[in-house]
Amino acid sequence: MTVPVVPSAHGSGARAVPAPEPTPCDHLPISAWIVDGTVPGDPGPVAGSAGIPVPDPRIGELRWIEHRLFEMVGGWVGDEPCPPARVLLSVLARQHGDHAALLAERLPVRAGADPDALTVPAPGWPGMLAHLAVGPNAAGEPIDPVGASGADGGIDAGTAGEKGGHAGGILTVTAARLVGLGRVVLPRLATAYARTLRGVAAADAPVVRALRMVHTDTRDAWGAVEAMVEQHLGAVGAAAAAAAWQGHLEGMVTVTRLR
Repeated sequence: MTVPVVPSAHGSGARAVPAPEPTPCDHLPISAWIVDGTVPGDPGPVAGSAGIPVPDPRIGELRWIEHRLFEMVGGWVGDEPCPPARVLLSVLARQHGDHAALLAERLPVRAGADPDALTVPAPGWPGMLAHLAVGPNAAGEPIDPVGASGADGGIDAGTAGEKGGHAGGILTVTAARLVGLGRVVLPRLATAYARTLRGVAAADAPVVRALRMVHTDTRDAWGAVEAMVEQHLGAVGAAAAAAAWQGHLEGMVTVTRLR
């Protein structure tokens, strides 16, 4: 380790200053915002004709997620106790279905290749969406911080699964659904679409148009869901419960995010 020598502030002598030790973040790239002003939510310009084509599995993974969200969110509509949330979920379900259909049209078609074979889940997503689909009570996962609803932060079984009831006595069923969508699923989808757009060759115009449209829809939906999330976290302890539920879901996909 190189140890630079710098003049002492109290005389002509010199003192050794240890070089900084490596940090866990040293391997990470510098944010694009610092380099060219872009942010993760901004797809920016697509690559030129010499750009690297998007790997076939990427579109298939995104299609799988959109189709699963169409099924999951659509399934919530029938028993959603909050009328405004029911309307929002209905719109989102239809939108996810449209996205899945659009991405299916953008899967590569080659002789002897089955485009549907590319529609496979990204690692971590099936388990995370399965937990989100049934909610924290049915999944058996505590979402309250320790002491929020009991001595050990356990789940209040008396309200579990009831329409409009509270998961763990703090987080409503509606809030648990919205937190999962607005703070876990949609942010990751928006980032995945932005990342995917950066790898599309400009010559592949149909894929560029489809991804830009879906990316815009996803960002708009993200904002709409987050606005409703904030309306459902007014109860004492609800924000902490929402953060715990969010953290549980994020932990299932953080290490195995979309490539």
